[in-house]
Amino acid sequence: LLDQLEPPVSDDEDDERPLEKFVFDRGDKGAESSRPEGYRVLVICGEGAATVFATGAFSLRPLPWAIRLAEENRRSFPPPPRSPQFFAAGDGDSVAFALLQGSVPSDQSTAWVEAVLAEFAPTAEVLFLDRIYRTEMLSHGVERPEEPHLCGLWTAAWARQTRAGLGVAPLRTPNVMEGVGAALLTQCEAADRACLCALTLQDGAHLALNCVRSFERLFPVFADHRPASRQPDYSEALRKVMPRVSMS
Repeated sequence: LLDQLEPPVSDDEDDERPLEKFVFDRGDKGAESSRPEGYRVLVICGEGAATVFATGAFSLRPLPWAIRLAEENRRSFPPPPRSPQFFAAGDGDSVAFALLQGSVPSDQSTAWVEAVLAEFAPTAEVLFLDRIYRTEMLSHGVERPEEPHLCGLWTAAWARQTRAGLGVAPLRTPNVMEGVGAALLTQCEAADRACLCALTLQDGAHLALNCVRSFERLFPVFADHRPASRQPDYSEALRKVMPRVSMS
């Protein structure tokens, strides 16, 4: 696992900037739903396919939470990432979603993840859903996979649980997990927390339905939480996603 985690910073030079710290804001502290420690599953979704999956497959209820940079770091550069939008799945308080509103810079991902995980119970499962472009995937000696394809990395605590039939292929070396995914796996492994980082393969800038549906293999994780009457409908969410120009 450690061989496939991209370090967030370089060891070549000392960075004299103060260590950045993020603060988790619960919003309405009087509301029962504002207690992250009561949720059993946290799902962090990257922009694009993962967000389309979350909004199309689940009935989401807004939560008042936010993540912001601590006061002492307000003048940091680069600018801090926008706070994700937080939601609860259905009418219950078991599954929380965090929909990213842009990428978290690699050198801020460790502090960002620390602020998030500190609010949730140690027994809460954590999933990070994102995409990997087919042109970015390194594949030595074998043909690159095609859509639909779901791959990823997970902690030992996740592997110990019964996850038969999920269909998540191991992320092939020499591909690595970066940013939030790498920080989550590192911190969750150290804390013996169950964590899965799953990447759906996206072939080109245009987001196709097969790319989104790859995440449906994870439905068993939400078996006790997903409203049975809700059928996945990604059409509206797909219309809101503009194709990315850059592949980097």
